[in-house]
Amino acid sequence: MAINAHTPLGPFDYTCKDDVSDPTIFRLKGLDSEAYSDVLFDLRVDCDDLVFTHNGIVKTLKYGLIGWKNFTHPFLRENFGYIPPGVRTELAYKIIEASKAGDDVIKK
Repeated sequence: MAINAHTPLGPFDYTCKDDVSDPTIFRLKGLDSEAYSDVLFDLRVDCDDLVFTHNGIVKTLKYGLIGWKNFTHPFLRENFGYIPPGVRTELAYKIIEASKAGDDVIKK
């Protein structure tokens, strides 16, 4: 039986759940296997919940945040620090969610 390739979700637009009036639109993408593995090194599992470390969030955004519209600063990696902490965490979770391989990894 052959193994299916890891196929993360391609680029997609995301608006944070609490950003309802004139929202910022973040452009995200799922991580490929190499980036996903690198990020997982900086995550913890606590009572079956995924917990991001600071480095885990930084790496996840570096790999999976590919643009934004309607934000106070232009899209540049050096401006990632202007994203509020709660928003950074929400985006990181969304990127990881888009990165997970399906349950059907082995072809039958």
